[in-house]
Amino acid sequence: MNGELEMKLSIIKYQNSWRVLTLLFFMSLIGSIHAQPLDKNCAMVLMHGKWGNPRSMMFVGKRYEELCATKSIEMPWSQRRNYDQPYEVALNEIEKQVKEFRTEGYKKIFLVGHSFGANAGFAYAASIRDKVDGIVALAPGHSPSSMYLNGLSKQVDQSAELIKSGLKDEMISFVDMNQGVNRGVRMTAEIP
Repeated sequence: MNGELEMKLSIIKYQNSWRVLTLLFFMSLIGSIHAQPLDKNCAMVLMHGKWGNPRSMMFVGKRYEELCATKSIEMPWSQRRNYDQPYEVALNEIEKQVKEFRTEGYKKIFLVGHSFGANAGFAYAASIRDKVDGIVALAPGHSPSSMYLNGLSKQVDQSAELIKSGLKDEMISFVDMNQGVNRGVRMTAEIP
């Protein structure tokens, strides 16, 4: 076994998974850009998790700002926005930032998401949108099917009925779950 592989395996054994993923990502990134000046080589769109905010992703931005430009965007599931837009709008907001970085001349663009933000990164990459060069998923979370089966089926089904009846802007109440904590939220029927 070569020394680099042994180092990676020992890191996996002794560190938190988000640190390992971040380290491995940046090891590969450094290898791809080290021969060029760092200016405009890469940019990262940072996406926080459920009930978070853009500042909650700054640990990534501050740590790696010498390698890549970073922009932490506020997602519709932030604590402040409280599900103010449907998921498709979140993907559009990610795409807007990706396009801004492309227009500014960045050669490689990466999505870095935590929890729900990681899932948004996967959804973005799977959609037909402006291509990104990679995704870093830090503790991917959010399981819609599990949430549906564990208590939200009535509200989701109610939303579907309201949309079918042309009432997508009708407000409904949910009990949202995050890491064992429940919180009441109100949103339009088109969002769940």
